[in-house]
Amino acid sequence: MKAALITAALVLGCYGHNEDDTMMPMPAMGQVRKAQISDVITTANPLGSFTGNQIPNLQIDNLEAGEYTLQFQVIEPPIDGLGYATYAIIRWKVQGQQIQRIISVFSGAVIGGVAQAVDVYLLDQSDRSMAGFHFALTAILVPGSPVVVLAGGGAPINLGINEQVFFNSQPGVAYALAQPAVNVAAGQAIVLATPYTGPAAPGPGGSSFWAQCPYKVGVALSKGTRPTIMQPPVLLTSKLAETVTPVSLGVGVAVPQDAGVISILTSVLPTLAPNVSLANAAQGFVSFGLAGGLISHGYIPGTPQEWYPIPPGTERVFFGNAIGAGGPSLNFTWQWGIEG
Repeated sequence: MKAALITAALVLGCYGHNEDDTMMPMPAMGQVRKAQISDVITTANPLGSFTGNQIPNLQIDNLEAGEYTLQFQVIEPPIDGLGYATYAIIRWKVQGQQIQRIISVFSGAVIGGVAQAVDVYLLDQSDRSMAGFHFALTAILVPGSPVVVLAGGGAPINLGINEQVFFNSQPGVAYALAQPAVNVAAGQAIVLATPYTGPAAPGPGGSSFWAQCPYKVGVALSKGTRPTIMQPPVLLTSKLAETVTPVSLGVGVAVPQDAGVISILTSVLPTLAPNVSLANAAQGFVSFGLAGGLISHGYIPGTPQEWYPIPPGTERVFFGNAIGAGGPSLNFTWQWGIEG
């Protein structure tokens, strides 16, 4: 998955934010609104790692006690097409008591809470690295030369002047660009600001490469509760499916802690092969792992999928395949529902 949705391994560039500190006139009911845009940069931190630098966004400690809503918007997504993933870490506060929620950021994400104060931090989880997301094109590299010729069968790429480029042949070194690269295809070149200093990566194979790209996220706080919609705020912790073989229970996925998880939305499809029917998906099931290794009863994902409450005390969620031996494997994907 290279276009998205919506950081300890590697963080590059400088973080900053642009803040609108203008407080709206306060009518009798105590209406307060505040908005802020933060500069974020993609990183090598994988989705669900919860690692990296937390970028400060809103920090407000003078709210009238009551219900508030936070809305999120990706103002300027990365231009290079590799995608991004961002978490918002929200800490609602009432009389010093802190309630934390973590949600995935995308344009339209909304969460509500009761507070006298609130802090919002942004955490990039874009997983841009050789092991994560990189360009389909490859780079032919000549030591001492700033000219990088692209090869392979991937789509043309775009790189901004403020991006940092990394090559798998020299993964620990970042290169700036001498000029933006617009719609550069195989057989064409990008130009680095400084000569390449790593080992040669000759054609036709060349070296895989990726970039870390800045983007902007806007957050707005308003008085009142979030709109009633059909889904809760969402947290994604994996972009990959878990594959479960016939007559088995998968290894399970850990329920994120201190994020406010209350439900799960599960999708299941069989591994497609000749004579495999989509009806096999009905043989998939979900179980809940409690403290002490106990497994509670679960449920069978339906069509359409619906949010299912997670029992209190659940530490892991297990996906199971009840198809008989010799049948197809089942592929499960999931999203966490967050209170708010």
